[in-house]
Amino acid sequence: ALQSDYVDERAAAAESLCQSGCDAADAAVELVKAVGDEDSVSQWAVAELEEIGTPPTSTLDKLTKLLSHRIPIVAYWSATLLLRLGPASKASERELASLLSSSEDQAVKERAAWALGKIGNQRAVATLIAVVRNMDNATDTRHAAAMALGEIAQPTSYEAVADLAEDYPEVSICRALKRAAARCRVASPTASDFDGLRP
Repeated sequence: ALQSDYVDERAAAAESLCQSGCDAADAAVELVKAVGDEDSVSQWAVAELEEIGTPPTSTLDKLTKLLSHRIPIVAYWSATLLLRLGPASKASERELASLLSSSEDQAVKERAAWALGKIGNQRAVATLIAVVRNMDNATDTRHAAAMALGEIAQPTSYEAVADLAEDYPEVSICRALKRAAARCRVASPTASDFDGLRP
């Protein structure tokens, strides 16, 4: 019904899913697509996406494809669900890094940064550092990238992260970078700056 040609039917389907709670997780991909629909559909889809939690891993490929959607809010929610999947979304890392580098939407870039941090692969470090360095990026985007560097905590990136923290002009990001650098110094970090956070 979310694919109906009629807006009122799509809105009714989205509302029905919203009322079904966690059972709607299997419809995650269709809900992400629906956020780019008319407001009467989108508002229900967003409400449900905020509640369904982690989607099934079977949705990974389709969610990854939606990262390149022309409508930013669709890419945003795709990145958000991949973030919730955490390390299980490792196969999406290249697309998330590309989104972080190329998107013109700062909210989308922020979500991509958080997702890369959750995946935790060192290959994302160079992209994240570039985002923090680029002062044209929004504060929240740069902060998310700095936090992601701390989550990845790759020892070989210690010097680069520490150098970036030196004299960084914004206090909150400077602190995040210093924490990231401190975590990079240990070979097996166990603490997580992301614990307790739910996107």
